[in-house]
Amino acid sequence: MYCKFCGKQITDDSVFCAYCGKKQNDTAAPAPTASASDEFAELDAFFSAAVTDMAASEAKLRKERDSLFDIENGVLIRFHNNATHVCIPEGVLRIGDKAFFGSPCLTGVTIPDSVISIGEQAFAECPCLTDVTIPNSVVHIGDYAFYKCESLSSVTLSERMTKISRGVFKACTALTGITIPDGVTVLGDGAFKECTALRSMTIPAGVTVIGWQTFYQCTVLQEITIPDSVMKLDRNAFSECVSLKNVSIPAHIQYDKNRIVDAFWDCPAEITRR
Repeated sequence: MYCKFCGKQITDDSVFCAYCGKKQNDTAAPAPTASASDEFAELDAFFSAAVTDMAASEAKLRKERDSLFDIENGVLIRFHNNATHVCIPEGVLRIGDKAFFGSPCLTGVTIPDSVISIGEQAFAECPCLTDVTIPNSVVHIGDYAFYKCESLSSVTLSERMTKISRGVFKACTALTGITIPDGVTVLGDGAFKECTALRSMTIPAGVTVIGWQTFYQCTVLQEITIPDSVMKLDRNAFSECVSLKNVSIPAHIQYDKNRIVDAFWDCPAEITRR
């Protein structure tokens, strides 16, 4: 004979089970209660479901990110979407050459503090890009990075930059003004060439080089002061700045307005030495 409650073998004449103590002539067994193992199983199922949901969310975010960018080893290689405003993912170290080149709908971009450099032509020929803020983590912007961004009217530069690279804002025809960080020492060749809306510019005291055609054909630029720190004022730096009225230059700068390669060729400005 076996106990109908716990299943242990008992003697045939037993009224009570020697193992569980249950009376054998009871007609119904009590409803089982949940064991600790059952409770842990329920918790495990709950957390498994939560982890699955989180993984699905992360996969969705990765898919959305991957639909916007190609990123390898911290370098944003290419943006391939028609979004109007994008946030570059945190952790990107470099925006690669031509990463956003020719993006027709891009109006704005948020650059995270993880980015330390922006490649050549990275945002060139983005016709609808209106403003950009370069975080202070960035130490270098490559040549022609914002070339021909014809709607770009507002730019904030990183305070850690030491050079405005060649052609970086060339033909940004909506740019009316820009503040050059105090640490900049070089204004590169053609950096602001054909910025036909540029009305004012303050050149910081630490600049030593103003390159070839840096301000060429900035047709509404009216006044400029060249600091004493400038040692090299290259050819055609201010040529064809037809609205330039007043230029103040240090005594050691040499120029000849009658030479076509002169920094102020075809420029009506009154030049004052100090």
